[in-house]
Amino acid sequence: MKKTYVLVYTSDAWHTNASKTVIGLFSSIDTSISNIKTYIKTEDLEPLNSDDERNLFRLNQTQGRDINFMIESITLNQLLE
Repeated sequence: MKKTYVLVYTSDAWHTNASKTVIGLFSSIDTSISNIKTYIKTEDLEPLNSDDERNLFRLNQTQGRDINFMIESITLNQLLE
């Protein structure tokens, strides 16, 4: 059975690989965004605005923030092509 999970990362303003840090693994994009909001409150960061949320759904990342967020869907139990 295939199962998809969503990894959430923080990154710098340029989304460099070296700056990526995993902050969570979730069951859906909606759940990941909810948890990003919790992380933001915990870390006292700038709240997500409507453009940030739209970018997470459309582009899988925020843009124009000092600390950006990236999401990546991963499917388990599937051979890579």
